[in-house]
Amino acid sequence: MIQFSLRKIVTAGFTAALGMALMTGCGTTAGSNGTNTATPAADTLSGNIAIDGSTALLPLAQDAADKFQKLHANVQITLTGNGSGTGVKDVAAGTVQIGMSDVAAAADYNSANLKETDVVLAPFMFITNKDVTVTGLTQQQLVDIFSGKTTNWKDVGGKDEKILVIGRPDNSGSRNLVKSLVMGTSDFGPNIIVQNDSGAVKNSVATQNGSIGYVDYAYTTDGTVNVLKYNNVAFTKDALVNNTYTLFGVERLYTKGTPNAQTQAFIDYILSADYQNQVDQAGKFIPIKYYKKS
Repeated sequence: MIQFSLRKIVTAGFTAALGMALMTGCGTTAGSNGTNTATPAADTLSGNIAIDGSTALLPLAQDAADKFQKLHANVQITLTGNGSGTGVKDVAAGTVQIGMSDVAAAADYNSANLKETDVVLAPFMFITNKDVTVTGLTQQQLVDIFSGKTTNWKDVGGKDEKILVIGRPDNSGSRNLVKSLVMGTSDFGPNIIVQNDSGAVKNSVATQNGSIGYVDYAYTTDGTVNVLKYNNVAFTKDALVNNTYTLFGVERLYTKGTPNAQTQAFIDYILSADYQNQVDQAGKFIPIKYYKKS
């Protein structure tokens, strides 16, 4: 489990409703020279926001919360990464205000009054330990490795070395994406070493020779692992946008019923043009405007 408790979290107030609330809190006073001077708006937003779910989206959620706190000191956000399945389950049960997920909620939740908000695209990739000499794999080669059929790197163009496969548990959205986009009808093999979050997968791959795993791009930028090409295509923003790089998830925030004011304000902040531009410039996620629904 990954948990961040942010004691002083604040929001940017990008929605029209919040903007109107701020405007009504503003007044004017006469300055020393007789001119009117605007007084600061009162900050009336307060309360708690509990968020659980996808560890893939966790870095962005933490970044947004850090920036959000510069405007509203009376909002507290608690971020926990227990996997997409747990995030959806918790928001449906009412124990958190937002559930983060890499995949759509299961049909079991159709009657749970959940609202889905797509916020960003998260490119994911297969990574290996630095000692692995293979630089790319095809979909079929990955199926064979993760199903347990291929167990040595020499069988896919590498050196004579055992393949150590690192993966995620059943409730992981990343695992479900790999199943949907790569594995298809093939099952994962029985010898996968399971890690509970994306950070643990990255660290395991970085420290164990011959290992392979999958994480979102945000976890790969420190240079401690090799990032593989997929079907001979390396990830770039352009490659994802033009659909030549096809490994990505649509990151979703789930709420139940009508969100409270602070929860809605936080979601609106993430969707704001200003924050989405920051996402674009950082390059670890892709703004949701580039999502082309099929």
